[in-house]
Amino acid sequence: MIDPNRIAAAIATACVGLTLAGTASAVDLRSWDQKINDATKRFVVLPAFGSQAVLDKETQLVWQKVPESINANSTWVWAHLSCQNTTTGGRRGWRLPTGPEFASVFGPDGVKPSVFNDVPNGYYWTATPYPVGSAYALTVKVPTGASSGYPPTSELHPYWCVRGPA
Repeated sequence: MIDPNRIAAAIATACVGLTLAGTASAVDLRSWDQKINDATKRFVVLPAFGSQAVLDKETQLVWQKVPESINANSTWVWAHLSCQNTTTGGRRGWRLPTGPEFASVFGPDGVKPSVFNDVPNGYYWTATPYPVGSAYALTVKVPTGASSGYPPTSELHPYWCVRGPA
């Protein structure tokens, strides 16, 4: 007689093996030693996203071309939820960027790349808690890349969603 528990265990083991094999073959496309100084070559508008998103070839992150929150500031929690629920370019999978990811867009010179000219200046929420205290969340200033901390439940700031591995 066939034992259904043994069959279920064998299937589960096979599925785990396939999952691990698939995960092991994943390739990280980011090239951390690559520095693209020319912003017109580094940032590419993506037609497949309805031209509503921009690929950063240096970090392999996809940014909203214009933040959804351009006219609506929000709390930190609402910014997280809004990014998770957005469908910019007909795609899901958006999130708040970390502080370092956000700052990397502007580099050390603090110049806004021309592809992001429609992004208003100011402090934007990041996914990063403020390192000085848990009562604050990290914000990054467009276009300088400077950071600061604000209370996440009472302060209102715009947010700019990103897509890609954290």
